Formats: sequence, C-alpha cells, structure tokens
Amino acid sequence: MQCDFGTGKKIREWLSTYKIDEKHKVERLSLVPLFLETYNQKNKIVSATGFIIKNENDCYLVTNWHVFSNLHPARNTNLSQDGKRPNKIKIYYHSKDVLTEIIDKFEEIRDKDDKPLWIEYPYKIDNEQVDVALLKLSNLTTEELFIMPISFELTDDPMIITTGESLSIIGFPMNISNNNFPIWKTGHVASDIETNDLFFYIDATTKSGMSGSPVIAKRIGDYTPYENDNLLLHGDNLKFLGIYSNRITQDDEDLNIGKVWKLEVIKEILKNGIPAIKNSIVL
Repeated sequence: MQCDFGTGKKIREWLSTYKIDEKHKVERLSLVPLFLETYNQKNKIVSATGFIIKNENDCYLVTNWHVFSNLHPARNTNLSQDGKRPNKIKIYYHSKDVLTEIIDKFEEIRDKDDKPLWIEYPYKIDNEQVDVALLKLSNLTTEELFIMPISFELTDDPMIITTGESLSIIGFPMNISNNNFPIWKTGHVASDIETNDLFFYIDATTKSGMSGSPVIAKRIGDYTPYENDNLLLHGDNLKFLGIYSNRITQDDEDLNIGKVWKLEVIKEILKNGIPAIKNSIVL
C-alpha cells in the first residue's frame, strides 16, 4: 500500500479542520491516533493507542514496546496475571466512505513460530527497554481505509517548548472515544525537554488505554521561535513531540507524572532499529 496520505503537509494544513460530511468537521490531528486491541488467539489482552508513520513506501504502526510484548520495560515481568502474551493486534481504522465508521483489521505481531515481528530501539537505557516499537503493516487496503500518517514535518518547526507549558495527549483513555475519534487530554511539561535524554516527563492525569498516544504542542495565538527565545511571533502553530508511554509510580503511589519518548527514538528505530527476535527477553 502506498502510505502517503497526510505526509508532506505543511503546518498550516495540519492546523486546519477536516470535513467529514456536509455539516461536520474534526481536527485533522484527530484522524491520526488509532484505537488498538492486542490478542492471544481469540483472547483480548489489552487496549492501547497507536499511530501510523510512513518510511519510503512502507507503513508502520507506532505504539509502545510494552503493548506488543506485554512486558514491563524495566522489570521484564508479564503485565497480565495469566502470563499470556499477544500474537496479533486489532487496529481500528476509519472508513474511507464514512469517517465516523470503523473498519478493523488484524496484524500479526508474532509469526507462525511465535517469533516477534516488530522492530525496537537498538539498545537499552539504564538497563530499561526503550518503550517504543514499530510494526510494518501488511493488511492494508487503499480502497476502504482512510489513513492519516503523522508527518515528520510537524517536528521541524522552530517552536520552543518549555517547562510548565501545556501539551495534548491524543488517545483513547479507558477505551473512550467521541464518534470513534480520540480524546484530547491536556498535560504540562514537567521536565526540561532540551536535554540529551530520550524522554521527558509530563504532568497529566492520563489513563489506561492511552499508551502509544501522540503528544502534540498546539499554540493558538503567540509562540516563541527556537532560534530566538526573546522573540514572540503571532500566529497558530503546532509541533509533534513524541509518544506517551506510562505513568510513574513510587511506592505504589500514582504521581500523575507520565513519560513521553521523544521523536528521535522513532527516527532511530527506523534507521537502526533491531528486530525484536534479537531480544531474548521477548522470545
């Protein structure tokens, strides 16, 4: 499938709404997140969020490593009490004919020998698995599915994002949607972004089902350009910052602090990612 719808668009186009019928519109970015369910055979394991990116002519589903593996990224323990792990994932796409309607498609995430099919970050960070993974999609049909890959152009805008500023985490908390479109939850930057870390923290009341959500900074009005933090520009703008992963707990207490993996992680996986089959943890 030629996965090119939505790519190459400029910031102005992404800021525009998208007409879904004669009377109704949605935010263009509301067409990016996809509702996901993982399965072991016919047994549902977990719900999550993901989105599609295009690399050359291939489409990849981007979500968290723990969604594919069902393992805790740091402890490597199974996240299900029954110890099951998924071998396929159901992706809920919008119908090309009626965007408010859904067409679901299964993708295998393990082969017939139960070997994992996704690709992941080439090494661990502080002995912890980088919680992002990509799955090359094969069960796509251009005739019936509406595909809106997120565009890397949304990362190139010179807009400064500083601590305390608001962000949008766009996904499906507790499996909730609005006419099959995602929920926009608001968080705030809780740590410095311009560091050499691969992630940053957000202050947000995220819920289960939002793992894998894209994180966006959207500014209506004034914003500060990256090259001159003493300058204030007027106009609407947005920037794709990364992928939401999980909430942070300490001594079983939820801190309402979440982790966002930066876009550099996705780019590195596309460039130098390793097949999950080389990771003995998931075998």
